[in-house]
Amino acid sequence: MANWLKISLIITGIGLILSAGFVYTSFFGTPWGKYFTAKKLHAQVEEKYDIQVEISDRYYNFKDGKYGARFTVLDGEYKGLTFSGESYSSQTLYDYYPEAVWKKQLSDEVSPTLNQLFPNPEFIAIDGVYGIGQDLQIEKDIPHFTEIESRFFIAVHLTKEWSEKTEAETIEKTYRLVSLLQEKDIQNVEVTIYFEVLDDSKHMNFINIPATELNNIKQKEDIKKYIKHN
Repeated sequence: MANWLKISLIITGIGLILSAGFVYTSFFGTPWGKYFTAKKLHAQVEEKYDIQVEISDRYYNFKDGKYGARFTVLDGEYKGLTFSGESYSSQTLYDYYPEAVWKKQLSDEVSPTLNQLFPNPEFIAIDGVYGIGQDLQIEKDIPHFTEIESRFFIAVHLTKEWSEKTEAETIEKTYRLVSLLQEKDIQNVEVTIYFEVLDDSKHMNFINIPATELNNIKQKEDIKKYIKHN
């Protein structure tokens, strides 16, 4: 009886260890999975774009079940730029170097004006759609973001609630931002300006100008058509 008890305890212990291991890997992945994915991505981006990069992080996205890595560019025009890559399957690796380049290009074009117009926002986000570089099979010669048939966006979240006064001020600032985009012939960027909402019972108020509408704005008053109250 004592032997059976020992065997039962050993089997139970093994089961608990296996269960704990399964739970751990489900949330954090395996060390070798992170290592080999990062290694493959590292080789891919250096050959694909003719750049030198270093691995700054390895990770596992438990929500999607994907391994990934983050990289820092070590040379060239975009030295210091960071970007990521992920494994969509054992055979498919996606990297987002072109998207990081486009984000920087757009940021360089608009950030000085954005920081001047909106000096103390809740946040400013400048980004685009990820996966376009892979879909377009872009390699060494990365085109400028203005040449890409994809949507980019600028989002500003203000710290002020909506009022007639803040609306008038924001319309003026938004018009100046749109004018900058028009002057630079940037036609593939959507602009959204959010007002703060301190009371959940109130509507969310924001200005949303799709990229296709940028050239339709001829004067400050035209911005009013794009004010939303949800």
